Amino acid sequence: MIFNKLDTDRDGLVSGVEIRDVMAQSGLQTTVLAHIWGLCDSQSVGKLTAEQFALAMHLIQQTRKGIDPPPQLSADMVPPYLRSVADPGAFGVQDGMNAGPYSHVADFSAVKELDQISKEIEDIKKREATSRERQSPARS
Repeated sequence: MIFNKLDTDRDGLVSGVEIRDVMAQSGLQTTVLAHIWGLCDSQSVGKLTAEQFALAMHLIQQTRKGIDPPPQLSADMVPPYLRSVADPGAFGVQDGMNAGPYSHVADFSAVKELDQISKEIEDIKKREATSRERQSPARS
């Protein structure tokens, strides 16, 4: 399984650094990849579980086929362990209508969405720089 190969620290999660190359191989624009990451990293922890990674790969494949990723995930796209049985409203279910789990952010303007994507990209760059610094040998 690709996920297991990418999960180099064997914590059951993959970071942006661990999957950067796989995502970049898709040939998609960085902003699209950042949007897909944001959809899949629904709890904003900076890492993806195997289920979230599978969803990201699915969204990348769909995008490569010409199907744009959704602006927000539908309830059936949310990994089962993140679904709230006790609180269906947590995922935007209101009056029998599902607005998706991110309905509370659906009113953001395009500018705010671009700001968020830019922030995510900067966060990824910072994590990558920190990782490179840790991996480079000390100079005398």
